[in-house]
Amino acid sequence: MNGLPKFSETMVIKRMQIIMIAFCTMFIVFAVNQLGSQASSEREPVLADAYKVVFEGNEIGIVEDKEIVDALFNKVTYKVQREINKSILIDKELEIYVENTAADSFTTVRELEDNLYNTIVSNLHNYKQKAYILKINDLEIALENEEDILKVLEEAQRKYDVNGDFGIELVADAGTYGEEEKFVPKVLKLEKEARDVNLLTSSNEENLDVDSDTDAEESIEKDETTEIVEIEYVEQVEVFSGYITSDQISTTEEAIELITKEKEEEKVYEVESGDSLSVIAHKNEMRLTDLLKLNPDLHENSVLQIGQELVVTVPEPELSIVTKERIFYTADIKRSTEYVDNPNQYEGHTSTVSSGSDGVMEVTAIISKVNGIEEGKEIVDELIIQEAEPRIVERGTKPLPYGSTGQFIRPISGGRLTSGFGYRSSGFHSGIDLATNIGTPVMASDGGKVTYAGWQGAYGYVIYVDHGNGVQTRYAHLNRILVSKGQVVSQYEKIAETGNTGRSTGPHIHFEVRVNGSAQNPLNYIR
Repeated sequence: MNGLPKFSETMVIKRMQIIMIAFCTMFIVFAVNQLGSQASSEREPVLADAYKVVFEGNEIGIVEDKEIVDALFNKVTYKVQREINKSILIDKELEIYVENTAADSFTTVRELEDNLYNTIVSNLHNYKQKAYILKINDLEIALENEEDILKVLEEAQRKYDVNGDFGIELVADAGTYGEEEKFVPKVLKLEKEARDVNLLTSSNEENLDVDSDTDAEESIEKDETTEIVEIEYVEQVEVFSGYITSDQISTTEEAIELITKEKEEEKVYEVESGDSLSVIAHKNEMRLTDLLKLNPDLHENSVLQIGQELVVTVPEPELSIVTKERIFYTADIKRSTEYVDNPNQYEGHTSTVSSGSDGVMEVTAIISKVNGIEEGKEIVDELIIQEAEPRIVERGTKPLPYGSTGQFIRPISGGRLTSGFGYRSSGFHSGIDLATNIGTPVMASDGGKVTYAGWQGAYGYVIYVDHGNGVQTRYAHLNRILVSKGQVVSQYEKIAETGNTGRSTGPHIHFEVRVNGSAQNPLNYIR
């Protein structure tokens, strides 16, 4: 019995030890947890007002104040535009998300700026940039800036303004609203100083050599009596600004070629057998007047040669240049003819008393051209330098003798005897030759009836006149016949004009007198 109390006492002590150990363990665990929780709280506090910034799919950074991002974005955009010297339109927006992060994870302002800058620069090809659009009727050409617009327009008109007398100014349209700018090109006559600069700039850009400069000077000297007073455009031309992608912008060279068609070639037609100007115009579906404009050395009555080349079309530029040129030149004032009647001479007889002289005047005219082709001419001033003196011509009023008189006159006034009647080295000559200019009036040597008028072999154009009693006269190598077979003519009456037709070695008239068909010496008959 004595052992029981001892056992109970031992059990109580052990139980107390277990309870103490458990309590200590729980205390230690609690203390450790508390310390760990406190350390964690001090190391990673949670921030609900942090923001993550994303642009173009790239994380730009994490910020505490999202308001700073917009200001920084505008700053970086301005910086990029200044560096590339272009205005750009960024149509992508910043993406901002709420982010829980630690304080040491915030991005510095410098890092944000660099990240934004690099992202924008790497995506420049995706952004629209400010450009200037040249609109010619319905054609639109985009160029980088106003300077390129001016260069293209000036180059288009330089072909016709070789002296660089005109410049171009872009005049703002008063009706423009908002960001879009709108201009109308205005062509201006330059003062001498500006004109010299214009020519110098053009020469530098084109790298003209010495020979080219010489040619230009010769051209200017040659055209010193011509002055361009106005240049304008046929088409409606406007310029406005807008934002477009870089691949839509043309170079100045591309734009110049597009609107001038300088590299396109003219279409040339080679004359074929049977062609005439009207036939060629019809073949090429054009008007005769347009064909003559393209070939200014031709006129409606021009004789064409097989193989001759004619321009039938020229490249049609998108921008047509109208020039108005003031030209100064001298012109003849054609002399008039005054007639003085002479009752002692037969009708049809004329003689020049005084040849007179043409006058001279200075003419000022305005010539309108479209793309270098003349469209019209207006005389604006005439200054007489020397008056014309009239030609005085005496003309007979005495009625022509009717029928044959039996007396014969020389068939022309004047003329030089170059071959007489009779035998010569080439054979028998049945008449006389009188040398004279083509077109000299031929008169009937005596009255009679025309028995032949037309072409006859070696005679060329010839007239036979029967004077009765077996007497006949012949007039050969004529240029123009003014009578017909069966017509009755009077002495002194103009029947033809001298020429050089048939077997002839020069302008003259061959005159014969025949009696009963036998050739007689005309010098024995004419007085």
